[in-house]
Amino acid sequence: MTGSNLLFFGSLMVPEECQTNSCSSFSANRFQYELLMNLLRIRGGRISAICPIPLYSFPLIPRLLVRGSKRSLNQELQILSPPFVNWGPLKIASLTLSVAYLAVLAGLQWGRPQAIVLYNPYLGFTIPALILSRLFRIPIIGIIADLGPIKRLTLSSMLRQMDAHMQRWFTRRFDGILPFSIHTVHDLAFSKPSMRLDPGVSISDFQRWEPCESVQCERILLFSGTLTTDNGTRLLLDAFVKTKDPAIQLWISGRGAMQSEVEALAKQDPRIRYLGFLERVELLSILKRSLLLVNPRPPSSPENRYNFPSKIIEYLASGRPVISLASGDIAQEYGDHLILLKDETPEALARVIDDSFRRNPQELDQLGKQGRMYVLSEKNWNVLAHKVSCFLDSVINSKRR
Repeated sequence: MTGSNLLFFGSLMVPEECQTNSCSSFSANRFQYELLMNLLRIRGGRISAICPIPLYSFPLIPRLLVRGSKRSLNQELQILSPPFVNWGPLKIASLTLSVAYLAVLAGLQWGRPQAIVLYNPYLGFTIPALILSRLFRIPIIGIIADLGPIKRLTLSSMLRQMDAHMQRWFTRRFDGILPFSIHTVHDLAFSKPSMRLDPGVSISDFQRWEPCESVQCERILLFSGTLTTDNGTRLLLDAFVKTKDPAIQLWISGRGAMQSEVEALAKQDPRIRYLGFLERVELLSILKRSLLLVNPRPPSSPENRYNFPSKIIEYLASGRPVISLASGDIAQEYGDHLILLKDETPEALARVIDDSFRRNPQELDQLGKQGRMYVLSEKNWNVLAHKVSCFLDSVINSKRR
């Protein structure tokens, strides 16, 4: 199907906004941007993206009232940010009303959409999206990059647990889902169409340069990502102090709750270097010159059951070998293309780091080239967008029957 209009709900921002907004995820923003731009190239038509500005709620962020805005990435893709009251339950209620209003305006401007696509079932736009889907018989497809974990209910976690249960309830009512993890399909007992989806890689970012050989690389172990315990920052730091090779350097890039701790450790240990939050060009340059890359995201964390570490794709595309724990669907999908670790203890990770730095340089280069060829050919945005487009068509056609 070509020339189709889509209504998208998510957290897409223009790149300049994402760089300066500490509440936004750079990888999530890039995923949404690349997917939508490639869908437009393949399908034609137009996309209205209704995306609330990601902000912590008042009083963590001293903005009680957030104004709406409209930006255009090109003539076929416009981003509409709804106004809302940035406080507690009023945030969801105000977003529900303003999102529905903007969706109706977008329909009047560009015509009835053929499908509604959501990036994660955030209640502020999932509720009006489902209402519109049922009223106008428009199929609704959810990209499930993550779900809040179900934990033991306590007084302090009551609201988060209610939100997690409601996300699951609403997701089961979608006409199709594109989950980052197969656990989403199994745990929700989702019987309607589904297709597991990985983040993609932009070929143009990596084909312009050849990977460095190991003998040209510095003895750097690079970690880039959100600096939190759930993302493996704690595990990595605990493991690195147990490594035996004094020549290994740990370089860390990113931002997050553990940033101040990483900065403090970098001042104490000359082997650790904190790079801050890097521009994309700077990060790609460091990827190229690092001997090894590491993904320490622990699979045992409930927060990691339904997501996927998108850095793995760019790590592999750089052509450098990757050490990774077996979180998400990494073992099944990428186990043959990286150094896989299933024991998530600091001692086990330290041993793998030491052993990997001692490996034959030709072996490391061969592993890196193998991973690079795989993701550039199978996980590039052109391939993934075609798969998503075909999936959308199948759901749209089945809804019409």
